Amino acid sequence: NNNNNSNNHNNEGVKTEGVITLAADPFGNGTGSYCPPHRCENWTSAAILVLDGVGAGQWRRVISNRNRTWVVDRAFNVPLQKDSLIQIAPLKGHFILAGNTWKTASTVQLYALCLHAVVTENHLHQTPLLSWGRNPHLWGYQPNWNVELTNNIFTSSAGLTTTTCDEKWNICNEGANVNGLFNGALNSAVVVRGNEMSDGEGITIKGTSSNVVVEHNSILRPSPSFTNSCVIVNETYTSMVILRGNDVVLPKLDNID
Repeated sequence: NNNNNSNNHNNEGVKTEGVITLAADPFGNGTGSYCPPHRCENWTSAAILVLDGVGAGQWRRVISNRNRTWVVDRAFNVPLQKDSLIQIAPLKGHFILAGNTWKTASTVQLYALCLHAVVTENHLHQTPLLSWGRNPHLWGYQPNWNVELTNNIFTSSAGLTTTTCDEKWNICNEGANVNGLFNGALNSAVVVRGNEMSDGEGITIKGTSSNVVVEHNSILRPSPSFTNSCVIVNETYTSMVILRGNDVVLPKLDNID
């Protein structure tokens, strides 16, 4: 990571309940930090996220921090170890987008670091929806975790996509095999359920999306790519994607004598 918004460091493990000790001071002696001290001293209410290693996929809110010692709101369910890769970033999450209408918008995006987010019962006309975990503008890896995309209506739209991106390499990718590219859980624990689509594209699961449930979605009069299934999964780097009860609805034909 290389800016003032987030820093990732290996962790020495949980020493006491709700306290973690980093392997190094992320802001000490000008190493591992890209912001002046007066902007880095207080990370209260930020998020500590476990990107990789033991305990990956967990996050906690920062109560206080001083040098290598960080107090979080509660202990991690899976205690962290020396190989646990930690990301520290401003917390963005716990929000609901419900009952809205978007028409001819470029996109509706859950754009990096959306935790416990719900998008439900919206109408998107000629407007796609993206859940996009990524390393935006080289600010550090910011995942989307625990996301629900449910019961939305898409008309003449480019559909719904879950994907990932690493701008360190200028790659919005299928998890390209580039040395140093992070292919961890940037878009994980996602539910896509009960969405109705017509006259456009369906659902695409790609990048390093993982632990995704896609169920009971349907598409009417789809674009050619989705005539056989309303869900396309790129299996190169996605993992643990469950598909269940998704339908392509064929239009009824008039009786022909």
